Amino acid sequence: MNHLNQPPQDSLFAALRPFFRIDQRRFTVLVALILAIIQQRSVVLNNLKTTIALAGSQETRYQRLLRFVQFLLPEEMYL
Repeated sequence: MNHLNQPPQDSLFAALRPFFRIDQRRFTVLVALILAIIQQRSVVLNNLKTTIALAGSQETRYQRLLRFVQFLLPEEMYL
């Protein structure tokens, strides 16, 4: 399959999935967050909520981002 024809989130999702053993919902937010940071060139969640590729209103997306950054990654991911 030609990876150039895939949407960026699909390519990033496939590339990172083997390295992150977190549930599907959190992993989806992680991939969307990475792409939004690249696009916005900012890590300010309030700015990212307008462009992040997640469903819902801007307020809903902002709340999802807040919950994600408060999530403690499993210890085995640091090894």
